[in-house]
Amino acid sequence: MLVVDTIGLNDKTFFDNYHTPHTDKLHVTERWRLIEDGKKLEILMTIDDSDTFNQPWQAPRQYDRVNRKVLLLMYRLIAATSSRRKPAVRRRLIGSPYALGSSLAQRSLR
Repeated sequence: MLVVDTIGLNDKTFFDNYHTPHTDKLHVTERWRLIEDGKKLEILMTIDDSDTFNQPWQAPRQYDRVNRKVLLLMYRLIAATSSRRKPAVRRRLIGSPYALGSSLAQRSLR
């Protein structure tokens, strides 16, 4: 298990897609581990900010492991069959090693 403990963030950032505000007392703990014999990556985030929330809360995430060679093959097939696709869409397909894709987890499994 990998534990990432983060403190010292200023109040000018956001920690979710909804731009939920927080204070400089924000404390984020991430627990990363492989589950199901390495087939999945689980991340359990604990968010604690006593000036923003009544109590700490947790956000679990799971990502399926995907073979990067399969993604590269998919990228090549898409590039060969359709020149109308936007390059950004193709980059996302090859760049994400997980079926659900996450900027937090893209670099963890190789």
